[in-house]
Amino acid sequence: MLIPSIDLMGGTIVQLVQGEQKALEFDNLDYWIERFSKYPIVQLIDLDAARGAGDNRSLVKLIVGQLNARLAVAFATLKPHRNF
Repeated sequence: MLIPSIDLMGGTIVQLVQGEQKALEFDNLDYWIERFSKYPIVQLIDLDAARGAGDNRSLVKLIVGQLNARLAVAFATLKPHRNF
């Protein structure tokens, strides 16, 4: 089973090449939320949190509140995120 993923960085949705260089960057969240709404499971990854360079917590909350799917929200921290 393939699980689609939304990667967040710097307040936008991104696609990285080799995990480093931005290949694509989008700030139209409504378009992507609608596009991913057809999937029953979506993985949401906060790349800033994973890199220890801040977080996109408000963006995660916005997407979680609008996307009607089971979500796997990934953070790179040992602290629990219970507010989602």
